[in-house]
Amino acid sequence: MATLNFDEDWYLTNHPDVAAAVQSGDLLTGLQHFEAYGRAEGRQPCAPECELLPPAPVPVKSPLRPYRASELDAFVATVDAAGGLGAPEAQLILANFTLAFDTLVDLTLDPYSEAYVACQIALYEEVSGRRLDQSLNELTQFNLDDYAAAANPYSWRDPSALVVHHLRIGTAIKHAALKPEPTILDLGAGWGLTSEFMAMLGGDVVAIDINPDFVTLINRRATRLGLPLRALAGTFDDFSVPERFDLAFFYEALHHAVRPWDVIARCGRHLKVDGRIAFAAEPIQEAWWPAWGLRLDAVSVYCIRKFGWFESGWSHTFVTDMFRRVDLALELWPDAEGRGGSTGVARPCIETLSGDALCAQWLGFGWSSDRDEFCSCGAAEIRIPDNAYPIQLGLDVINYRAQPLDIRVRNEAGVERYAGSIPIGPAQIAIPVEPGDRCLTLHSDAWVPAEEYDTPDRRTISFNFSKLHVRCALSPST
Repeated sequence: MATLNFDEDWYLTNHPDVAAAVQSGDLLTGLQHFEAYGRAEGRQPCAPECELLPPAPVPVKSPLRPYRASELDAFVATVDAAGGLGAPEAQLILANFTLAFDTLVDLTLDPYSEAYVACQIALYEEVSGRRLDQSLNELTQFNLDDYAAAANPYSWRDPSALVVHHLRIGTAIKHAALKPEPTILDLGAGWGLTSEFMAMLGGDVVAIDINPDFVTLINRRATRLGLPLRALAGTFDDFSVPERFDLAFFYEALHHAVRPWDVIARCGRHLKVDGRIAFAAEPIQEAWWPAWGLRLDAVSVYCIRKFGWFESGWSHTFVTDMFRRVDLALELWPDAEGRGGSTGVARPCIETLSGDALCAQWLGFGWSSDRDEFCSCGAAEIRIPDNAYPIQLGLDVINYRAQPLDIRVRNEAGVERYAGSIPIGPAQIAIPVEPGDRCLTLHSDAWVPAEEYDTPDRRTISFNFSKLHVRCALSPST
């Protein structure tokens, strides 16, 4: 029986919405789209001169002999000739796939060590056939004007396909239990679907991506749609933003990090004291490595070889430990749509104090009561109870002055623990605490309201604060 001569590259080039779906991972190949939707939509499967051809025999690799790295280009070509990853003809090829590699990965090494990382990078370079350079391998080419004007960042018109991503992202957001109007850091934002969705949910979003074209796309769409969203160029290794966030989020992204524990630690430094990290559709499994390493299934190896992506995965124990190292307790759920991967939310151990309990247990000299808040006179103490061992204190502060207030915090020995400024209005300041600190003095600019406003209030004051968030280290049993 004759079949259409389907051309995968031609189809993706001439149908950019399909290319976006494949790039984002919702579709495996253009052929999958053609068989499910494109044929009924009347889309051309190849150049106009393509003809009906008899079906070609599908070469099948014997499961008794694994592929070597030198054969992976042929493996990719064989899969593509069979229609790509999603084609029925390719499934037997994928099912029979195994890989033999020459790189020695020493499993006795500390999985956090640079020696073990070097083993995994060497394995990546053997499998991919290239040097590791994510600034090149993670880039995507597309028509910026078309996608900036589209109804959604993927330029999809298929609600059933798009809602899968929204359900995954929404499930993670639900588990994160954010307060209204949260500040969110979206890392590895890609096309910006996650960023836009979280902004539409009420978040104030900063998106980070390595691809400058994605950054431009997100910013152009945010301006057109009037969303509280801005994008910045950066990598997992060097991103930097001045704000602290209620949530740092990864969607199908963290597994591309070569040292994900460093990325998690960097995220932790950009969180508010009660902030958390969440992810969705991330690979947690122990099929190849007891801790972490390159995923060596057929689909992952295909993507590593063809696109140069770094495709890693982690065991449940290891991913939990990565977050524990920065004193965040991780909770996991299965993928919201049952399509593989996991959803996770990592939270700090926090006690929040206010009112009488705060005053009686933690406040020393220099504070006065001001309705439901406490007002600093410019030099005020926080005394740490004998039975408390915090690693960080977060103060929900309010600056009623019409200009920022400088603040410095020192411990009882005069060692500076924090220096910064309190912006106008509400904010949170995060003060690190070291073992042995039992008293912190907050020195801040003082002012007299009657001298700056039309008010009879002649008190000398600085800032107000309403809540103290006490963050403690996780115990070994947490």
